[in-house]
Amino acid sequence: MGVYAMEHGKHVAIEVPAAMTLDEIWSLINTSEKTRKHCMQLENCVYDFFELTTLNMAQQGLFGDILHVEGAYIHNLEEFWPYYWDNWRLSYNNEFRGDIYATHGMGPACQLLDIHRGDRMKTLVAMDTKAVSGPELGKRYGLVNDSIEFQNGDHTMTFIRTEKGKTIHIQHDVMNPRPYSRMYQLTGTKGYANKYTIEEYCFRPDQIKDDDIPKHENLNMHAAVSEEVKATLMKKYKHPIHQELEETARKVGGHGGMDYIMDYRLVYCLHNGLPLDMDVYDLAEWCCLAELTRLSIENGSAPVAVPDFTRGGWNKVQGYRHALVK
Repeated sequence: MGVYAMEHGKHVAIEVPAAMTLDEIWSLINTSEKTRKHCMQLENCVYDFFELTTLNMAQQGLFGDILHVEGAYIHNLEEFWPYYWDNWRLSYNNEFRGDIYATHGMGPACQLLDIHRGDRMKTLVAMDTKAVSGPELGKRYGLVNDSIEFQNGDHTMTFIRTEKGKTIHIQHDVMNPRPYSRMYQLTGTKGYANKYTIEEYCFRPDQIKDDDIPKHENLNMHAAVSEEVKATLMKKYKHPIHQELEETARKVGGHGGMDYIMDYRLVYCLHNGLPLDMDVYDLAEWCCLAELTRLSIENGSAPVAVPDFTRGGWNKVQGYRHALVK
């Protein structure tokens, strides 16, 4: 549908995951480049309130050089399995190994590392556990193809190294009883941020100005800042998008307001002729884990090269930024 729409003169926004194979990814890239039409993946988690505030802190240098980021989709779906049409989602897990739903974790992580805006993913390694809960759920709810061994491991882990020597850790688990988590976390040379299960920050004491926060002398590098300090920092570094939209977004809702902001930003950028917050190369990078992690796992967790979907253009833009009308 995305390719067809672009070929007929329309910009495209596609629900996650927008593509499941490298062939599908390249088809979207090639068509977007050929037709000069936007092709954006509707990834809402990049607009959540902690993530966007933390991204603003990172862009202003509060964490120093960011070395490592983490993300995940850890969400026990047991109560939802009966409601998927023709049980398509569990059946897809039955037929494919690897991280088949990576974008919620990948999006915020890649924005922190300026992926294809000064750095790029270079090498990937993945591994998984054996499938235990998956086959049991298949027996309970039925599968489109129950003649094969259940493929998707209960828990999948992916490790990515970038061109500039930074790392990304991504997890996927929709089978087992765990608190919901997208594992949003970053480690920098001057600070640290973590969202799940507790939102917290940690900084070098000299990284925060005395007049920025109360009780500055109580900061240390081996404990999270107090709730009072965190609230002060989050207020100070609230992203301009949230300054404008947070109140309305929380009222309207949609995954807590993320969906509203995502839709608003899509319309805002198109209306004002601005670059979209996410482009077709973001789509490619966040979706490619579906096939690349399978290749790694099926070959003994071997390193797999991540394609340069920009064809050499990953270093032309320096730093990820949201476009705003001045």
